[in-house]
Amino acid sequence: MKRSLLQYYDFEEKHPKTLPTHLGIDEFKSTKQALGNMSVILVDLQKREIVDILEDRRKDHLINFFQTFPMEERKKVQVITTDLYEPYLQILPKLFPNAQIILDRFHIVQLISRAFLQARIQLMKQLQDHSLARKLKKYWKLFQKSASSLSEKRYYDYSFKQYISSGEIVNFLLKKIPKLDEYYGIYQNFLYLFQHKKKENFLSLLEKYKGCDNLHLARTLKTYRKLTFQILNSIDSPFSNRVVEGFNQKIKLIKRISYGYKSFQNLRRRILICSPNSILKEGEI
Repeated sequence: MKRSLLQYYDFEEKHPKTLPTHLGIDEFKSTKQALGNMSVILVDLQKREIVDILEDRRKDHLINFFQTFPMEERKKVQVITTDLYEPYLQILPKLFPNAQIILDRFHIVQLISRAFLQARIQLMKQLQDHSLARKLKKYWKLFQKSASSLSEKRYYDYSFKQYISSGEIVNFLLKKIPKLDEYYGIYQNFLYLFQHKKKENFLSLLEKYKGCDNLHLARTLKTYRKLTFQILNSIDSPFSNRVVEGFNQKIKLIKRISYGYKSFQNLRRRILICSPNSILKEGEI
């Protein structure tokens, strides 16, 4: 395999000379011999092509790579989509002064979703009523859903020993546990805002819940405040990291069917070989 890859694609130092106007950035689990634990994939969001695969997502490595492009080239980049990885948010505005930084909405929602999950677990462990605690543990998935998606169709439930709907189960537990009702309201209000792109409500919700007494939710709200400008850009943006995530799934498949890679360069070669519209165009090899 190694000899085959080297024979056709000996391009360790081969990198693109231009950048797309719409750039997607994400990371994936790297190989054992890579410089860092996580490597980076760069994608042209409009053409849906891989721009490059970088060995290390750490800040200095990224700065060194992007600075190989002249500032005039970097100024052409109009939109960058990324997750909430802090080094990206620190360096991208400086490297790409004309680019609008769009945070992927999935990761924004995931932040509040995980915070509410931890808040619910914390309350569950504090309950003296073990029957309530068991129900709260059993039906945890219902609380993570959007309230509007809960079914009102009744079915026989052995825990409640009666016919009851998913919506009624949630409402029953919310009435029994007031703090859960409070935290659920915070989660559902932000979930509704992001799902329906109600960006005009974002600042008012942050103000409304600034006194939240749960550590997990308060930490997420603090992050939201810190990233207010980027989140407001992202709420109604037509761009996301969905295309990049699709390539990430293909990378996972490549690693799985190859039983893993030790060499990052061999993995990079294989990814680019399997990507017909990558930097390796015919005649450039």
